[in-house]
Amino acid sequence: MVKRAEAPKLDSAKAARVYKDFPGYERSTFINFTKAGGQPDDYPGLDFGPVLKTLPFRKIADFHVSREKRGDRGMIPCAMCGPREKFLEGSLVWMESRQAIALIGHCCADKENQRRADEEYLERMELTRAEDFLLAWLPFTKMALAAIDQTLAAAVEAERVKAAFSRKFPAAVQALRAVSKSGGMLGHTEKIGDQFDEVGPRGLGRLNTRTVTIGHLFGAGALGSGFHPVKDLRVARSRIEALLCEESSEAALELITSSYASADELKKAAKLLLAAGKEYKHSLRLLQEFRAFFSEYNFANVNDWAGHPLSDHRFSFEYRRQGDGVRISGKEGEAFDTLYLEGNALSSPPLWPVASTMDDE
Repeated sequence: MVKRAEAPKLDSAKAARVYKDFPGYERSTFINFTKAGGQPDDYPGLDFGPVLKTLPFRKIADFHVSREKRGDRGMIPCAMCGPREKFLEGSLVWMESRQAIALIGHCCADKENQRRADEEYLERMELTRAEDFLLAWLPFTKMALAAIDQTLAAAVEAERVKAAFSRKFPAAVQALRAVSKSGGMLGHTEKIGDQFDEVGPRGLGRLNTRTVTIGHLFGAGALGSGFHPVKDLRVARSRIEALLCEESSEAALELITSSYASADELKKAAKLLLAAGKEYKHSLRLLQEFRAFFSEYNFANVNDWAGHPLSDHRFSFEYRRQGDGVRISGKEGEAFDTLYLEGNALSSPPLWPVASTMDDE
């Protein structure tokens, strides 16, 4: 957990406020203040220095101000450079030795102190983002688990149907995979005899071709070797089970403080939650391909293409809705076979309830 400091006490002997502990909570207040139109040097409680450039500090927030928005006020005075106007890009910092917050330019401090402050700031921001992300989204892990289980049932059925279709109709699968590799357009090439050349031996004419387009093949990815939605869903499920939380912000906070006490554990938990989302969404894309391929419209296109006078293919399909699912009957040459799809494999799965990145929280 990121350490939370106590609220500051006002020191009446100074214009600046006294901050005995690092005031990380001032970050959001300062950002909201500037977003609302406030100027950084109007922020209450600042120590305007002068401050030694070698004085160690910790960054609270970085900022950049447009000169146009400063009007006639010029640039911002830097606590390390005296009262003169100095910069537009800098940081709100805390100086432990002065127990105060101040504004400094992005290149005004001692280089070694600046480097240390930047490294500590980046690490702290990463940790804070991970903590805030988990606080916001751990309460949705039960919903995520339910989404995975519902989609997993559809994925199991989809893999069964894909395997059965490939086994029962190998010629069709081979032909449709070839179409997919060539761009997915269902068409035929027709040869057209042209007029005779004006020069050369009579009787030698040109032979041109044209493409007769039937339609487009949809969802061919469902026939590929990479169609394994079940695998990703099972991995995602194992990740979510390790993060399962009750559906409240209080439960999320309790889980974070009890189970993810260290920075590494906190960041690892956030990465697990994000990884589960990526795996779930990858499975959704595969199942979308499956639904596109095993749609009535797609099979109508395939039949028109395979049955065209220019076609040398000898297969056709009958697509019929039956109960909650679909029955597909197919003929290859003289062979006939059929398969049934459960309706859950053709239904749209639930969306993932968790943000895709920590920036979405």
